Amino acid sequence: MARNINFLLKCATLTVQGITQFAKQSVIHVSNTCTSASGKIAYQKAVARFGRDAVYVNDNGGENQGKAELWLRSENITQLGTRPRTPKDKPCVERMIGTLQTECLDYLIGPMSVSELQAEIDSWLKKYHSYRPHESLGFLTPHEFLNNFMSHSSTAVSLS
Repeated sequence: MARNINFLLKCATLTVQGITQFAKQSVIHVSNTCTSASGKIAYQKAVARFGRDAVYVNDNGGENQGKAELWLRSENITQLGTRPRTPKDKPCVERMIGTLQTECLDYLIGPMSVSELQAEIDSWLKKYHSYRPHESLGFLTPHEFLNNFMSHSSTAVSLS
């Protein structure tokens, strides 16, 4: 069973996201550049989290081409692009960006290094995934929902 993963690099906040639509789980990679090399690292993080048996959907930006696209192809991972300038094609990504902004990034003070920002976002994601139930997930947290799904799936992935 392939899981659909929306994928987006957002250079304005220096983040890269992999999001499972069905479980409301995200992986965010912070980088100081928005390149295909950064995109490749982000995809590697998402695949490590969500597995190879997935379809990765992206916004066709340059960061999703080049090294990122070659790596996905070499790993036999499906990548699909959305229509240009059509954020409605990936509403869960847009919603996650907004939630990340209003609940995490807006509260950060002062300049931060890439590693400091990554640590702040990782901490926020842990809370988002573990403590906050979602109505669309039957009032389970994203972590609980994904654990339930994976315990009934033939594909095992790490949820740490």
